[in-house]
Amino acid sequence: VEVLKGVRRGLDDLNLGDVRVIGATVAGVMFDGEAHTHGALCLCLASRLVRVQVAVAEGAQERPEDAVRDLLSKFNLEPESGINPRRNQWLLAFLPGHAAASTGAAGPDPLRYRPAEIATLLTEKTFGRLPMFGGAASGGLHPGLGFEFLDTQCYAGAVVAALIESDVAFGIGLNHGLVGTKSFYRVMDLKGDFRTFKQFEEGSPPEVIE
Repeated sequence: VEVLKGVRRGLDDLNLGDVRVIGATVAGVMFDGEAHTHGALCLCLASRLVRVQVAVAEGAQERPEDAVRDLLSKFNLEPESGINPRRNQWLLAFLPGHAAASTGAAGPDPLRYRPAEIATLLTEKTFGRLPMFGGAASGGLHPGLGFEFLDTQCYAGAVVAALIESDVAFGIGLNHGLVGTKSFYRVMDLKGDFRTFKQFEEGSPPEVIE
């Protein structure tokens, strides 16, 4: 918490306005080609071209599905809201890591390690249309309970995330290794999924391919 307060004071001294801070404790960080196990690494996302919302969903370690539902609701990304695949948005998320064994046994309980489950739920609930990056909290070099933080508040077993949006258009091309055929076909009809070609003006797909 003292580290977070120090970061907050440093940001306030720079008069940068409303700057939000999110992240998680980790076993170590890489910077300038060196590994550090006792320190903090800060990355700054700053642009007039992006909008950022932050939110926390507690209880993810014990109730991952409820936490994911809560997080998406705070970002207005519920399935019924109609997620637009053409919106330029990404999710930066820090997930809970290892948890102590519920039986009182020594060491963490691998059955309560939730990051993969939470990431899968986030993907399913957003229909795979929301690119995500981030990581899981760690308690140190040995598996242990880590912490997630939002501004100067620390949480255990929570999901802390930022929804990043931009109005600037972007595109991704998947054309490596493809060779043009110089053939053009006019699509006349699609199947019910609106993705499968049913009929070209030049003939049916099997006829055209042959």
